[in-house]
Parts: sequence; structure tokens; C-alpha cells
Amino acid sequence: QVGKSWGAEKVTDNGLSSELLQEIEALSLDLTGLDATLRNYQTFGVKYIVHQKRTLLGDEMGLGKTMQAIAAMVALRNEGKHHFMVVCPASVLINWCREIAKFSDMDVFKVHGGDENALLEWRKNGGVAVTTYESISRFELPEKFRFAMLVADEAHYVKNPEAKRTKALAALLSKTEGVLFMSGTP
Repeated sequence: QVGKSWGAEKVTDNGLSSELLQEIEALSLDLTGLDATLRNYQTFGVKYIVHQKRTLLGDEMGLGKTMQAIAAMVALRNEGKHHFMVVCPASVLINWCREIAKFSDMDVFKVHGGDENALLEWRKNGGVAVTTYESISRFELPEKFRFAMLVADEAHYVKNPEAKRTKALAALLSKTEGVLFMSGTP
């Protein structure tokens, strides 16, 4: 359904160009290893995340942002990518680990505090490293090490460019192709 024109490009009612909307809807996802059924809007969200590579998902609480993030990681893993990282507040660290293990077949590594072993295991084997905003400032990753996607949950935690955690996250962004900022209060 096409709405207004924006220059020479047609813009749909949801604010996307017709061309971008068609590209996203045509994207095929391999969600083998995801143990969940996505709602239509979640499937579109996952396609958008995978297609756009650097995205802000600003849905209200309860609409399945976590599930969309897990599904995007599974889809990228099925494309041959191996390393993913979730950065979140300490209060939801265990929940992220539990949800990834429950709804996917990916290995989960809780990297919190001074646990360098979990970080080394993740680097060696791939999977999902789940960590906190406070922990990332202590990370030691090789200069040439790259990973497929960083998920920043409660991304409003990094809105102050002068804050230590914002600077630590910014340093990680140069090591990843895909970024998903998530917030219920964008």
C-alpha cells in the first residue's frame, strides 16, 4: 500500500520506501534452530534487522523484542556467521541467557565480571556472549577479532556520549557488522 511521495521515491504508510519494503519482504530467512513461532510483525522485524544490519528496535514491553533478537542471531548463524554478543543491564543478564538457551540451539556464554574463561570460550567456539554494560569496559578482544552482531538491550543506557559504558560500547561497534539497539523507551 503506497502512501505519499518523497521526492521521486514512493513512501509507504509505515514510512519505508516501496523499494526497501519489497526488499525486506522478499528476504528469505532460515530459522532452523529457533524453537518458537514468530508473529507476522516479528518476522518482518527480523527480516528488517538482518537486511539493514544496524537497527533500532523501539517496541513497547511485551511485544517480543528479545525473541526478534534471538531469531535474527539464528538467521545470521544459518548464513554462516558464528559470534554474537548481547550487552544488557545486569538485572536481565540471567533472563537473556535463559531465553537464548530455551528458544534456540545456540551456545550461550555468560561473560560477567572478571570471567575471562567464558570470553575465551566464546571467541574460540562462537555462539552468544551475554554480558553487561559494566563488564564490556574490561574486555580484551584482539584487534582483528570481529563478530557478526551486537545486541544492545535497554539501549537508552548508552545515550550519554561521555559515559564510560557508552565509550566501551562504541569501541565494540567497530568489531561488528550488525548492531541491534533495543529499547522500550527509544
